[in-house]
Amino acid sequence: QEILPGRGFTFWQWFDGVLDLTKRCLKSYWSDRLIMGFISKQYVCKLLSMQPDGTFLLRFSDSEIGGVTIAYVMRGKDGSSQVENIQPFSAKDLSIRSLGDRIRDLGQLRNLYPNIPKDQAFGSHYNSEWGGPG
Repeated sequence: QEILPGRGFTFWQWFDGVLDLTKRCLKSYWSDRLIMGFISKQYVCKLLSMQPDGTFLLRFSDSEIGGVTIAYVMRGKDGSSQVENIQPFSAKDLSIRSLGDRIRDLGQLRNLYPNIPKDQAFGSHYNSEWGGPG
């Protein structure tokens, strides 16, 4: 079991972390096909760069064991698209506040790739009452 290039862990340690995170925190999201999952940052850029602002997807972090991250597209001041990746959420993070509620809280996220309004995609996963920003 060799350490992955540029990482401090093996593939199997990483994969076991993904399985554990999914079992503990993401099973319903995975079953509802809301997580794209195993997709590289490069492919995410290719998919999202031509989409409207606020289009996002969920993928497993390749830099951390047991993390899920949100990638989304936004336009820069020059009009070019930029794909941003939010710091990965761990099982501990998701035990404090659910993934659905975190997605609802992020105003820059509008549509799950390819074009599903986030409230339609994640509404059944929202837990707590929410009065909007501020």
